[in-house]
Amino acid sequence: MLKRCVFCLMVFFAANLFLAITAEAKVASTRPFLRFRCTRAGSPLEFRGLHDVPADDAPKTVQGQKTNIAPKSVGDKASSSSGLAGTKLVCLPLRGICAHRGESVVFPENTVPAFREAARLGAHQIEFDVCVTKDGKHVVMHDLSVDRTTNGTGRIADLTFSEIRGLDAGIKKGERFKGTKVPTFDEAIDCMPCNVWINIHLKKDVDGAVIARAVCQKNRLHQAFLACTLEQAAQARAVCPNILICNMSRQPAAEYVDRTIANASAFIQILKSKYSTGDIAKLHKAHVQINCYGIAVKDPDSLLKQMFDEGIDFPLVDTLDHMLRKAEELGIPRWKPVWNEKPQ
Repeated sequence: MLKRCVFCLMVFFAANLFLAITAEAKVASTRPFLRFRCTRAGSPLEFRGLHDVPADDAPKTVQGQKTNIAPKSVGDKASSSSGLAGTKLVCLPLRGICAHRGESVVFPENTVPAFREAARLGAHQIEFDVCVTKDGKHVVMHDLSVDRTTNGTGRIADLTFSEIRGLDAGIKKGERFKGTKVPTFDEAIDCMPCNVWINIHLKKDVDGAVIARAVCQKNRLHQAFLACTLEQAAQARAVCPNILICNMSRQPAAEYVDRTIANASAFIQILKSKYSTGDIAKLHKAHVQINCYGIAVKDPDSLLKQMFDEGIDFPLVDTLDHMLRKAEELGIPRWKPVWNEKPQ
């Protein structure tokens, strides 16, 4: 009788062990949905899988996704510039949708309202562009001139900050946005949640050191990365060694992947038509996260699925809300933005 009881207990524990291993395998197979990067806000990233997060810091589940919480020590004061607590545990998605220039279908691209709307809709990453004015100020705009997106004319490099600040960056999207200003770099990064990736694309005349120093000062090292040339990356790392880099030096194309890995870049931004599944596998093996530009094609819906199936982590999209819905259909939930301070 005793032997039979022992045997039954052994069978019971073996069955439970099998179920636990099976469940663990299922979690591992859903890397894009249940694994994430966690770190203290304002600190360089460290990778910790779902089961490696200390119990006291374990992120809560919110509508099927993992998001950030504050651990027990929440009494620390927030940074005056960014509103981020130094002890806050922040978790960022390992894949999802990147809002190219914010939400730019309805809202004026590369403006604070566009960034806030992108966060509200559930973007996993938000991209914006930084240019430098005639008098050395950093403003957010994609084009090298103000003609397309404002009511003014002229090259940014030939205009002073005061002249650009006097332009209307919203009126071309309708009366609703009349009076929207071209944002400064500070205004752009300060309006971001603390738990989404911030993709900062530096135009060619921007000094990487200046932007890296600002990212450090604003405690955004855990989430912001500079999409820049290797020369700008060297400038940035000279003043902030832990700054995250997305290598944008794509020439020569044949060497792009290898140089990105050799440079210890955290991200790469490939063009869909130029890279193979072998390149993607090599990048993932080196722990490089992959952004991809090239979703604006004839059949973007099927291309989005293809990109995720091939291993692309963050497609850059313009039709943000539509693509977030498509991502949801593929099992990637919208991200829950978290601010330490409620946005204005």
